[in-house]
Amino acid sequence: MLAVGGLAHHRSLERNGRPRRVKLAADPELKAEVQAKLALEWSPEQIAAHLRALWPDRPEWHLCHETIHRALYQGARGGLSRTLTRKLRTGRPLRKRRRRSQQRAARFVTPAVL
Repeated sequence: MLAVGGLAHHRSLERNGRPRRVKLAADPELKAEVQAKLALEWSPEQIAAHLRALWPDRPEWHLCHETIHRALYQGARGGLSRTLTRKLRTGRPLRKRRRRSQQRAARFVTPAVL
């Protein structure tokens, strides 16, 4: 018999199913379109809106801007080249994580003296 933690883990694996393939990696035509717009320094939000407006009858081409961001930052697994991250407005090669307010360091260690 499985331990309690093992049983929960086993059940979660059964519920997961197969990992889905990334849309941009599966469709080379869509990938080329997104790469062309990124080369023109379009934002992922602009590209997502453009794809929806230009091809309303192709719902498989309707991407979320977050899908494009993930494809960029995951590199080869995401389907897009990481060199295109330089074309984004931030130009960051990696995503910058947001910190919670409790985790931020105090700006001034001692209070100012008037």
